[in-house]
Amino acid sequence: MNAFSLLFPLAWRNLWRNPRRTAITLIVVAAGLFSILVFAAVMTAWAKASRDNTLDLVTGSGQIHAVGYLDDPSVAHSMPAPDAALIKALDSPAISAWAPRVMVPAVIQSEYRTLPLNLTGVDPTRETALSILPHQMIDGAYLDKNDGYSVVLGKHLADRLKTRVGKRVILLAQATDGSLAEEGFTVVGLFGGNQQIEDAYAFVPQKTAQAMLGLGSDISEISFKLVDDTLLTRTIAALRAAGSGLDISRAWDCRMKFSEAKQGRIFVIRLEDGDVVHETIERFAREQQIRAAALIVVGGADAGSRLVVGPEKGRAATIEPVTHLLDEVHEVAGTGTLFVDESGTPLLHMHMACGRSGKTITGCVREGVKVWHIMEVILFELLDTTARRVAQPPMGWKFLEP
Repeated sequence: MNAFSLLFPLAWRNLWRNPRRTAITLIVVAAGLFSILVFAAVMTAWAKASRDNTLDLVTGSGQIHAVGYLDDPSVAHSMPAPDAALIKALDSPAISAWAPRVMVPAVIQSEYRTLPLNLTGVDPTRETALSILPHQMIDGAYLDKNDGYSVVLGKHLADRLKTRVGKRVILLAQATDGSLAEEGFTVVGLFGGNQQIEDAYAFVPQKTAQAMLGLGSDISEISFKLVDDTLLTRTIAALRAAGSGLDISRAWDCRMKFSEAKQGRIFVIRLEDGDVVHETIERFAREQQIRAAALIVVGGADAGSRLVVGPEKGRAATIEPVTHLLDEVHEVAGTGTLFVDESGTPLLHMHMACGRSGKTITGCVREGVKVWHIMEVILFELLDTTARRVAQPPMGWKFLEP
């Protein structure tokens, strides 16, 4: 208290010893603080507007799919039209609009070019209530419920195809019987506003898409929009109760699986000569009760170390790993992640680049990389995350499940 009573008068007098300097300092600090606040507000508003615009274009607040559709969005993972219980849940006051869709990978062909996209069969009436896209037509008109073989394309896609309203294009996609379905469509409208969306979708009447693909009344997804985003968790729970066996999730979970984490402890680790990298780090994680982490390593890999450098055939039903033996000592730099599996066992997934005499080989360390004299590891513990490694068919490998 005595120190404060002594220092405060001195500080106060020092402020007014040079009023001009004090005023300039106050102005600079105030201007800087004002700029930071304005910039933060603008960036927050921009991010929210971008997110809302993306969700309002196609995605909606959330989506319903058959299990497996997000990993393989084909006709093999279609689902029945919503039953009475699910329709009742979708018609709840929390949901402002919803729409069923058929959506499968396809190819569009004009006289000049062939391009990949998503063939999207929509109910025009419901889609107009759900999405802002029907209101962004820049040429022609959006689909009508009575339209047959009509298609709406993005303006940028039409330019790439060198087509226009009134011209015909061919759409090709895999049908339910495994054959290649092919139909001709007349371009009735072009929409704009988002080049990525413009290039990614071709919209046709839902019944036409179902007939073309042999789906009957089946659909690929249901997209829904909420009156208030704060109702999302409760609404998804209600939809899951009504649509048992379906994959119901937030819109941003439909395209990317993720979870948040906080940084915990940071460990500086030295691996000794002869240590096997993945075995030593996993043992350390068990001892320190580390359930999730990110890692970087540098050091040397000894002769006799083995790397997994890829599958023999990338899309084969049975994956045969290709291994590479290091015949001499290599300098290495690597990065990886560590997460527990369903039993709580820590599993390391790390890739290393190993170099010697101008040549580099990169691969996974799980076949056994041995330390040459020393290897330095920095381990960043991750806390408050649900991420773990889960065995997933058909390969049975333990993939990251955020």
